[in-house]
Amino acid sequence: MPEDESLVLNIHLGNDVRSITKGRFLHDIWTGFFDSVCLICSADFDPPQQPPIRTLSLSFAQDDPENPSTTFLRIYNRHLHCIIEQNIQYVLLSHAWHQPVSLAHLSKLSNNEAKHLVYQVPIQSLMAAMDKFGLDTEIWRIRSSCT
Repeated sequence: MPEDESLVLNIHLGNDVRSITKGRFLHDIWTGFFDSVCLICSADFDPPQQPPIRTLSLSFAQDDPENPSTTFLRIYNRHLHCIIEQNIQYVLLSHAWHQPVSLAHLSKLSNNEAKHLVYQVPIQSLMAAMDKFGLDTEIWRIRSSCT
């Protein structure tokens, strides 16, 4: 069954909420749509010297009487030194990209399987980490190309 690429996703980026369609998720990752200042110190990032450490978590709307199971993806951009100073706990996941994602990244041409995987794999990883470590778990995913 094909997924609905027009599904609107509300992504929490620090204190902001950004709405995108599921079909644009991969594109928006490539274009810096999820970039921000550091959530802790509010300073910009200097990628060669201090790149952003982007962790992910899920949160569940408890104040939505219409749909108590509403889930939001949260993205946190922070400096590594800020994470260490604030003792932010996260789970580090390292894995190779799936072949369709790697090819899409190298060619900068999206494909349906890459669009699906680039959203679904982090969500599945988060759900597994939350099952093991608790609902407030954050993950930091480090990827390497498989080609």
